Amino acid sequence: MKPKNFFNSVNCACEGIIYTLKTQKHMRVHFASAILVIFSAMILNVSVIDFLILSILITFVIITELINTAVEITLDEFKKDFHISVKHAKDISAGAVLLSSVTALFGGIYIFSKYIFRDVPQRLTESGLYLGSISLLMVVISVILLKAYYRRGRPLRGGMPSGHSACAFSFMLSVLFSQKNIYINIAVIFFALIVSLSRYYLGIHKKEEVLYGAFVGTGITYLIFVIFSR
Repeated sequence: MKPKNFFNSVNCACEGIIYTLKTQKHMRVHFASAILVIFSAMILNVSVIDFLILSILITFVIITELINTAVEITLDEFKKDFHISVKHAKDISAGAVLLSSVTALFGGIYIFSKYIFRDVPQRLTESGLYLGSISLLMVVISVILLKAYYRRGRPLRGGMPSGHSACAFSFMLSVLFSQKNIYINIAVIFFALIVSLSRYYLGIHKKEEVLYGAFVGTGITYLIFVIFSR
């Protein structure tokens, strides 16, 4: 039934949010996280601009979760039996929630770090941590694009190239560029090798998929650090 006036429309909207909270565990997690973030922002006395950014990020996540829930309910109602198009639609809407959550996570970490740590770099090229994070993000995007191109395996398991190998070698190279401690460098080299070899010996990836992943991870990370590091 269509709402008769503005107040009925607001009431219906609130009922939709409440229903999602009652039925969706992820929404309850989002609301609990939002309360924690707001409370932390008040304790740290963040600036008005930073608080507005945090509010936008929180709202962005909640909106995508509401849309995802609406899509799932609608599809379940019209498609009682399994259909591949229903799966794709649900996966796409869930992907929107994932992207918004990751964006909010990184945004929140950066904002809070300014008030917790001293001398936090303000520009991307001033910090190896920032360049390493961007490198890892670019590697993940590249792996997803390559898996979509080759149409083999799943995002987190199998296929060309090995995402675990790509991320491990990207992390390794970021640390090697940023750290001078020989023990840390040796540890991350072993970490990258162990992660990559485990994908091969567990039968999840073929040898060429692991090598390709390592090449993608090191290649992208190397280019970003060489071009943008100061």
